[in-house]
Amino acid sequence: MRPTLKVNVLKTMFFATCMAFLFGLAESKRVVGDWPARQDGWYMVGFLALMGMVNVAGYFLWKYKLQGH
Repeated sequence: MRPTLKVNVLKTMFFATCMAFLFGLAESKRVVGDWPARQDGWYMVGFLALMGMVNVAGYFLWKYKLQGH
């Protein structure tokens, strides 16, 4: 695997995680008085983080399968 590709994947993951975190934070601030809605913001963060991990795992599986390792 080329190092540049690895770095790009990691950068993309880091950016997506930061965006999810900021989104969750903004959601929790927007609905300060409503506890269940505030919880939903963090569920969204967890969901996005999980999807990111699934995407990365799927990408590596696809790459190794394609190369026949």
